[in-house]
Formats: sequence, structure tokens, C-alpha cells
Amino acid sequence: MISDLQSDARSIRTNTYNLLTRVSTWPAFSNHTPGDGGSSSSSLEAIHDGIHGDVGAGGHMGDPFVAAFDPIFFLHHCNVDRILALWEALHPTTWVTSGPANGGTFTMAGNATETATTDLTPFWNGATTFWNSNACRDFEKSLNYTYPEFAGLSGQDANTVRAKIGAIVNQLYGASSRQTFAFAAAGAQGATGQSVAPAVEKILNAAPRTAAAPPAAMRLFATPAASPAATPAAAPAAGSQVHVQIAGGGDRQYNDWSARIHAKKFELSGSYSVLIFLGPVPTDPKEWRASPSYVGAHHVFANSRMEDCENCRRNSTENVEGFVSLNEAIAAHSGLNSFDPAVVEPYLKKELSWRVQKADRSAVDLSQLPSLQVVVVALPLHLHEGEIFPKTGTPVHHHGITEEYREWTARIRVNEYELGGSFSILIFLGEIPDDPAEWRSSPNYVGAHSAFVSVESGDRRNDPNAITEGFVSLNSAIASKPGLNSYDPKEVVPYLQRNLGWRIQKADRSPVDVSEVPSLQIVVIATPMRMREGEPFPEQCGDPKHHHEVTSGKPGGCYE
Repeated sequence: MISDLQSDARSIRTNTYNLLTRVSTWPAFSNHTPGDGGSSSSSLEAIHDGIHGDVGAGGHMGDPFVAAFDPIFFLHHCNVDRILALWEALHPTTWVTSGPANGGTFTMAGNATETATTDLTPFWNGATTFWNSNACRDFEKSLNYTYPEFAGLSGQDANTVRAKIGAIVNQLYGASSRQTFAFAAAGAQGATGQSVAPAVEKILNAAPRTAAAPPAAMRLFATPAASPAATPAAAPAAGSQVHVQIAGGGDRQYNDWSARIHAKKFELSGSYSVLIFLGPVPTDPKEWRASPSYVGAHHVFANSRMEDCENCRRNSTENVEGFVSLNEAIAAHSGLNSFDPAVVEPYLKKELSWRVQKADRSAVDLSQLPSLQVVVVALPLHLHEGEIFPKTGTPVHHHGITEEYREWTARIRVNEYELGGSFSILIFLGEIPDDPAEWRSSPNYVGAHSAFVSVESGDRRNDPNAITEGFVSLNSAIASKPGLNSYDPKEVVPYLQRNLGWRIQKADRSPVDVSEVPSLQIVVIATPMRMREGEPFPEQCGDPKHHHEVTSGKPGGCYE
């Protein structure tokens, strides 16, 4: 138990920090069900499940059926309540929102809707009534207890409480997750030619386990300093307000990389863990969690006796979601000096892998968990001058790193002599500007296929040999659009039907009506691809499928 907790300590701390500072809606905060609005952080339930997995290790805590018989269960759940209190202080206007009961309980129907006033049975607050979420929201007044972080904050306004709790959260949880990539060391590397990795590893190993100053926690965003071994600033007094000062002024940003894990909760008939590695994985499963290449895990806390759990049987196909942060491991072990996708993506393609273990630490063949999906997500983070926490951008899903995926393209066929000179077919995903001068600078512009011909080539509009073909890749544009979480046709086809469009320009950038190019045929093609371990490039692993339904009915769309 202790060794497992030690191995997962940084991952737990980072997940907790990300949960508290990034998640701002109740569904995304409270439960591990996918589809919570696109968060890139493990939920409180997922972090809770991880403690059960680390402490249980085949014992009572690892199985919901008997976990409450272990006394540590209650200490664990007291801390879960404490994390809820911290999150509420940081998001004072957000609370329990209405949602499905997810199978129900002994006292709640499976199709019921839970709200902030739903009875929290079996916890009585009177002879005939139960506690509900609203009634215990102000825990100091209603329950007559508090937590150390809230000492001296009673009666303070919400903004003051948020600022002071924010400083404490940075102290307790923000240190290692924000010291991972020392730009000071990167600056030294640029001057000396030495690798940044040893300096980063030294900083990580020296980082305090439980406290660090919020400015040091944000060192990731700092301008390169003169020395890679700069000592983190001393932690401020608990409760003091902190405004992060960014070296050199202005804003800083970077990509936060994580492995998003989806799997069916009950597929292995009990609790299990999906372990993430960067580098060689030991052959002996007993050595997995102690390996230097071990990054962290997503733990699934599931009942081992489904025959005695009606709720489990009703929800036998339930999917759960969790995230394992990769930045610290990338910074410490990769030798890279950037979190830019251009350098991180090739590294992860080569080094990222995963294994599955049951609660008793026995290995599970991946074929036994066919629902498992691991995808790498890069979340842009922006730290603005004076802010306590970074702000998040739109996550980008890098499906090509981990899985068989589909390469989406727009195939364009056209008679290159149709307009008596050179022209281009421009592809867009989203709204297209009215002014042709703005087409190629539009954020929705994807790419173009160009016909390069001489104006003196003669009339070959009816020549079947004059048909030219080209392709515009859509994957990068699809990945950058919010609301899409995969390259699955069920998601991509409806999206493309709504958003794919095209325009035609001559070489002088003047627009051409599509009706003037009757030979134009555009069709969307999805080609199955996969990345084999040890290979430098992805390979095609299936026949391309033509999705005529995306473009059919549009001028220039292909009907065949």
C-alpha cells in the first residue's frame, strides 16, 4: 500500500490540483462519466477511486462491496469532503446541478433526477427528514466543523476566501506540477548545449512534498533565468493572498499533456487500474509501479460481486473516464526543451504505452478489456498577469499517438483547364468570410488544391485526360475544433455535413462561382491508419471509405 501511494503521489497531487483549478461545472467535478463538457482533468470520483485502488491492493478498500469495513475508508471520505470544500471556495457560484441518478440507489429509482434538494439517505437531520446538499453546503454553520485551510476565514466575503484558498491550493498541490519544465534550465541548455533533463529531474526531486510558493508553482511560465538551479521562493504564510508576477511582464502559455482513459467500469468484474508508462515497461507486473518509466494510473473502482448488485447489473455497460498527467514525466525523462506538439508528439509515439492490472496486482491482457481507449490530449494553458491559476484553452486530441484512427481528407477532382488559367479550390471547416481577400487568413481555412495551367493551353474542357486530383487533409482542423472527441465517423460525419464548405479562386485571388466549374467533384474519404510500435510512420490498415453523404447535394459535391 505505502509503495503504491508513493509511486502515485505526484500523479495524485497533480490530478487534485488540476481538478481544483480547471474544472468549473458540477458534472465534470463530481463524477467520472464521459461527456461532461470536455474537461481534461480527472473528476473527484476518479481521484477517490484511485485511493481505493492504491490502498486496497486486493484487500477490503479495493472492492465497493466491502470497502466500508476498513476503518481507513472513513478517513479517506473525510478528505473527499475536504476537497469538495476547497473546490466550492474556489467556485463559490457553482453547486450541485440537476442530473440523472445513474442507476439509482436503495432509496432512489434508477430513472430519477438528482438535485441539490434530493434526500441524502440514510443521513437523518431530524425525526422525519434527511440532509440534502443545500442543507450542508455551509458546513461550518450546519455541521459545526471546519478544515485547517479555512481557519480564520469565517465571515469573510467570497472573493477573499477564494483568493486565500487559492494561495493554499497552490502551496499544497501546485508545486511539482508547475515546476516540471524549468525554463531557467532550458535557457542554460540553449547557452551551453547541455540537456535540460538532469536539471529538471533535480528540481523535481528537490520539490517539497507538501508545500511550495505559488510563484514557484508558476515557474513554468517564467522568463529563463541565469541559473538552472534557482531555488524556489519560500512559501508565504498560510492564507496570505498571492498574485503571480510573471517575469518580464505579459502572459505566458504552454501545452499541458495528459492521457485520457475511457473504459467500461464492469468489464473485468471487479476493480482494476490502467497504468501509463513513458519508456521501457518491466516484464514482471510486480515491478510496474516501482519502475522509473511509470507515470501514473487511472483506477476503476468496481464491485466484484455483480450478481449481488442490481445497480451494477443495470449499469453493466457504463463507461468511466480519467486522466493521467504527462508533463512532469516528459520534462524529467524526455530530454526535450519544449511542450510544443512538434517535439512532444513524436516522443510520445515512441515512448507511451500502458498496462492493465486487477486490484490484486495481477496482469490483465489488453484483449480482455476491449472497451479501453487511450488518447493523448494537449490542453493550452495561459497564465495572465496577476491571476492565481492558469486559464485553459480548447483541448486538442492527438489520436494518432495512441490508436488506430481515421485519416479524414477531402478529395478534389476537377478539369484543370476549366477556367482557362490557374485556380485553387479552398476548403473550410466553419463559417467562410464574405470577402475573398480574407479567405486564406480565416481561422476556418483548412487548405487548398490548385490547378496550375497556362492561359495559352487551349480549350481542353472536354478532355477526360485533363482531370486533376488532389487531397486536403482535415484531421488537424477537426482536432482543433471544440466538441469533437474522436475521429469516429459517428462524430465526424455529422460535423462535416454541417461545417465543410469550399470556394474557388483564380490565381489573382478573384472569386469564381462554383457553377462555372461543372467538372468539380469533392468527396470526403476516411482511411483507417495505425501506428506500430517501433515504426517511424503510421500505416494504412484498411480500405478507404468514401462518405458521399457529407458533400452530396452541395454544388461541387460528389454524388457517386
